Amino acid sequence: MALDTAFLSLYADLPRQSVGADCCTQEAINRLPPLRKPTTVMDLGCGSGRSTILLARRFRGPIAAIDPRSDLLDRLAAAAKADGLAVRISPRSEDPARLKDRPGTYDLIWSEGGVQALGWAKSLKLWGPLLRARGVIALSDRVWLTDSPPAEVRDFWAKVYPAMADADGYRRAAEQAGLSVFDSFTLPRATLWDGYYAPLIQRIAALENDTAIDPALAQAIDAAKREIAIQERFGDCFAYSFYLLRLN
Repeated sequence: MALDTAFLSLYADLPRQSVGADCCTQEAINRLPPLRKPTTVMDLGCGSGRSTILLARRFRGPIAAIDPRSDLLDRLAAAAKADGLAVRISPRSEDPARLKDRPGTYDLIWSEGGVQALGWAKSLKLWGPLLRARGVIALSDRVWLTDSPPAEVRDFWAKVYPAMADADGYRRAAEQAGLSVFDSFTLPRATLWDGYYAPLIQRIAALENDTAIDPALAQAIDAAKREIAIQERFGDCFAYSFYLLRLN
């Protein structure tokens, strides 16, 4: 089994493919300033579309749902159809680093966990020009809460997400891209367990019997277990936060 297939086996059936919770998505939506109507939206790294559906319930404009994994987009398309939202959601199997949209296309660019793939500097350089005047980018990402984390948690994130920074670092990255952070909030740890980690733990338990004959799946499960352990033991050293940004 290839690593990408192993990823889908482990994560595709989860409610979310990145850390988050519906109530946190809704809180970020509620904090948005007034946007042009109808609002044009892009959801980058949308996965199976948990956040996309919530955005579509709030905004009446078209939504471009971007993810490189077509299997996850199929789940999104089915959910959108079941919710009567398919006419406004356009799933697109694309690399968020190679978008073909014209500058000044979107009023809102949304990405829960998607910024990790490229880091803030590159992501905002690519995505910022896609905003219309008074447009907003909403991101969720991991953030350091301490300047001196224990070696174990520091080394873990150095391998998994070397671009991870503290809140000031993200604000500086935004300013360098011509954007400013006008609001932010931390996602509650208990909510993250309910919304993401608890379903992941259940999925791992259901798949572990396959690991002896499937090295790629075993590798994916092992990586997920390490992240869960780091979250349990060192969750006071880092957090997950939403950041709302606009053009300067």
